[in-house]
Amino acid sequence: MNSPARTYSRPRPSRLRALAALAAAVGLVGIAAAPATAAPKVTGKFDVSGVGTNNEITKGPDGHMWVTLDNANDVAEITPKGKVKEYDALDISNPVGIASGPGGTLWVTQSNGVALFDPSDPDAAEKFTINDITDPRPIVRGPDGNMWTVSGDNVIKIPVDDPTNAESFQVIDAGRDIDRGKDGRLWVGDFGGQVVRVKTDGTAKAYDTGAGSGLQAIAAGPKGEVGYADPTSNPQIAGRVVDGKVKKSKTAGDPFGVAYAKSTYWMPRFATGDLLALDAESGDLASPVGFGQNSGPRRIAKGPGNTLWVTLENAEKIARVSDVSRPGPGPT
Repeated sequence: MNSPARTYSRPRPSRLRALAALAAAVGLVGIAAAPATAAPKVTGKFDVSGVGTNNEITKGPDGHMWVTLDNANDVAEITPKGKVKEYDALDISNPVGIASGPGGTLWVTQSNGVALFDPSDPDAAEKFTINDITDPRPIVRGPDGNMWTVSGDNVIKIPVDDPTNAESFQVIDAGRDIDRGKDGRLWVGDFGGQVVRVKTDGTAKAYDTGAGSGLQAIAAGPKGEVGYADPTSNPQIAGRVVDGKVKKSKTAGDPFGVAYAKSTYWMPRFATGDLLALDAESGDLASPVGFGQNSGPRRIAKGPGNTLWVTLENAEKIARVSDVSRPGPGPT
C-alpha cells in the first residue's frame, strides 16, 4: 500500500528574508576572515661605519646578512634581528663584492684579487692575488661551482681550489654586475650598453640596451630572464631581457641595484630614496617603499624569510624591508 504523499507548507516571506540575511552574514564573516596581503615596509635601519656606492650585500651561509664597507672596517655582519658586528681583517682591504662560496665560505673582491673567510671567523680571511681584478665588482658562484666576477672588459672564472689560477674572458666592455641565471648561464650588466649572457666556457652573447645606456646592476629572474637597472639612459630605464628581447620601462630617480623576489625586480633608487618594483611579467612599475629623505639607497639583496636588505649610502645604514609581496601597479 502506497503511503500518502506528504505536503509541506511554503516558507513565509519573513522566514525567507531571515534566511537570506543569515546567508549574507555568513558570507561577510568569510570575507572578513580571509587574510590580507601585507604590504612591504621598512622594519629597521641599522648603523654601519660606512657603505659606499659599490659596496655589496648578500645573505651568508649562516643566514645572516653580510655587507662590504668603505671605512676603517672591511665587512659587517647583520643578524636577521638587526644586530651589527664589524670586522677589520688583515687580508681584506677596501672590498666591493661579496657572495657565498662552497663549504660555507664567503668571498669578497678587492683590488688585484679576492679574499675568502669562514663567517664564524672573518679575521682569519685569506687573500689571493688575481691581477686582472683592477676594478673590483660583484662576485657570484657559477653553475660550474667556480666563483665568477667582472672587472673592466673581463669576465673572470676563479677556481675555488686555486683562486690564483683564474681565467679571464674579454667578452664585455665595462662590467658592473654579474649574476647566475636560472638557465645555467651567467649574466653580466655591462656599463657599455649591453646585457651579456656568458657560458662557463667563456663564450658570450650580447643584448644591446641602446645608445647612452650604462647598466649598474643585474639580477636573474624566472626562466632564464633577467632584470637590470640603467640609470644613465635618458630617460632612465628599469629593464628586462625576456625571450632574448630587451624590454624597457621608463623611470627616474636613479635606479641602481636590483634583486629578484616575488615575481618582481626590486631596485633601490638613490635620488628618490625609495624602492622601485618592476613586475617581471608585465613591466608595470610601482614604488611601495620609501627610506626617507637623504637616505641614498644603492644595493639590495634577498634575506632570510620574506625580507629584502638595502644599503643606504648617505645615511650609512642597512635597511630591512619586511613582508615583501608582489605589488600591483602604482605611482612611481
